[in-house]
Amino acid sequence: MRRFYGALDSAAVLTMTRVPQTGTDGITVVNQIAQDKAHHTVNFWSPRKANYPREHRVVEAVLGVARHSFTTVQQQEYFERLEQYFDFGLPCRVTSTDPYEVRIYGNLSSNEEAVLTRFVQALPSDVPILVDMTNFEGMGTMFYPLFRSLLTRNHRVMWLPSVEAAKQLEEIGVAKSHLATSGEEARKALQHW
Repeated sequence: MRRFYGALDSAAVLTMTRVPQTGTDGITVVNQIAQDKAHHTVNFWSPRKANYPREHRVVEAVLGVARHSFTTVQQQEYFERLEQYFDFGLPCRVTSTDPYEVRIYGNLSSNEEAVLTRFVQALPSDVPILVDMTNFEGMGTMFYPLFRSLLTRNHRVMWLPSVEAAKQLEEIGVAKSHLATSGEEARKALQHW
């Protein structure tokens, strides 16, 4: 909570004014702030970190405490979808190293090509990997060669896909025997490799 309030104080939320911006794809953030006897409401639209750092800090603080407080799979997947409207970086992360597990969620877009390439190339070639894509929405075919290169250097990758991910993984060339329908099934497969 100290970090949460620290981020909000540094953003001076009680003096923020409405940022006039709109776009074709985004989300309106409505903030109602009460501190002691002061009350303030401010709205902004999908702030980008570079252009609207104060507004983005508010989003980071709120989502940070929400992620910490609401921990069910359904709630965490909701936060992952919300992140896509802001600058939270590549929607991929290593969630465990023993066993080695990776989570890829949301959409992968062309503006993330360099960082995604580094992420995938850094995945190990010598240990089994579980790639959880249960909250994945899609990627351009431009990334197919990158994932094929992972398959070439590591034949022990088990995928836990969403419906959309399963379609794209099939197009990439992932064998059906490497697609799991549950985390338990995927982890059992990893133990036998």
